[in-house]
Amino acid sequence: ADRDYENICFAEYMFRWSMLLALPLQCLAGLSLSRVQVRAEPYVGSLSRMDGWVPLLVLGTFGSGLGIWCAGYLDCVHEAVISVALFFIVAALGQLSAGVAMLQINRKVKRRFEAQSQ
Repeated sequence: ADRDYENICFAEYMFRWSMLLALPLQCLAGLSLSRVQVRAEPYVGSLSRMDGWVPLLVLGTFGSGLGIWCAGYLDCVHEAVISVALFFIVAALGQLSAGVAMLQINRKVKRRFEAQSQ
C-alpha cells in the first residue's frame, strides 16, 4: 500500500468532489434530454415520448445524479456508511433505467426510419 498519505488524501478529495459534481452534470444532461423531447413534440406529436421511454430516460438521469450526490454528501459530511450504500443503489437503478430507456428509444427510432424508407 502507498504510504504517501498526501497522495491518498488527494485521491480521496478528488473522489468526493467527483461524486458531488455528479448532481449538476447529471441534471444538466437530464434537462437537455427533456428539452430535446419538448422541442421534438411539435414536429412528431406524441411520438416524441416514445411510449413513455423518454420520460423514463430523463427521470433515470436525474435519479442517478441525485443518488450519487446524496451518497457523496453523506460520505463527506456524516460518514453514514449504510445510507451511502443505499444511495449508490438508487444511483445504479437510475443508470439502469436510463440505459434500458436509451436502448428502447434507439430500437423504436430505427424501426420508425426503416418503415419510412420502405
